[in-house]
Amino acid sequence: MIISLADNDISGSFTALDHVEIEFSAPVEWIDAYYPFDAEKTVNLGNNIWRLFFDDDFIGYSSTVQAGQVGQLSFDGPGNEHPTIVFGQICDKNGLTGEPVTTAEATTEEPPTPEATTEGRVYEVE
Repeated sequence: MIISLADNDISGSFTALDHVEIEFSAPVEWIDAYYPFDAEKTVNLGNNIWRLFFDDDFIGYSSTVQAGQVGQLSFDGPGNEHPTIVFGQICDKNGLTGEPVTTAEATTEEPPTPEATTEGRVYEVE
């Protein structure tokens, strides 16, 4: 199974230091991740959620996510019953720092743990 990104306008900018998280409706295994992702840095977070880190030489996204294939996956079951994508999001590197996060209301809260899904901008995945 191959998954792809669709063109999508975003606010903010993202660099090689940021990452993407994708949740599937059923278990999958990554066979390969394609540029701009680093195949050696795919992380299974559990509960069918995967974290993909960008390749070190990725320049970044600043206003649009370009369409393109993300990678190839395997799954158990017939092809017509493939897992679907529950969500996909680009996550800022600050979600992994362990430093307190200040919200727009000027309150401070504990950041998410590296195992937790971090808040990010949702993008469309086909």
